[in-house]
Amino acid sequence: METLQVNRKKIEKLSTVLNNSRIKIFEYLVDEDTLVVYNNKFHIEKTIAGYMDYIDNKSKIHPEDREKIKQIYKEAKEATVEIREFGEDGDIKHSVLEFTKIVNEDGKLTLIGSTRDITEQRREEAQRKSEKRFFDRAL
Repeated sequence: METLQVNRKKIEKLSTVLNNSRIKIFEYLVDEDTLVVYNNKFHIEKTIAGYMDYIDNKSKIHPEDREKIKQIYKEAKEATVEIREFGEDGDIKHSVLEFTKIVNEDGKLTLIGSTRDITEQRREEAQRKSEKRFFDRAL
């Protein structure tokens, strides 16, 4: 019983880190073309079957980034990639996705990974560049 309690405490700590870091965890079942997204407590948040078609037809991924992300999924590549997505308000959101290839307990090829929202970081960088251009012109 103590082990279960320790594991719950560890999950709570990890959950806090994931929330504060704006990180989501996912897995892509290559043979099944299915994406599974987990919440910060490692429960399934959503499952998307036919994910390649979903990317083309329903995804919020920016159209210019769709092919590069599909290529990673199709080739089951280990990679780190930055993409743009449309937010609920129509604004562009920036995310970094990291993929690791594994063979799961069923013997099937799976990509596991994380996505981290870096929108605020990109906005701050753009603001600094804008300020630098302003000051460079002023001198």
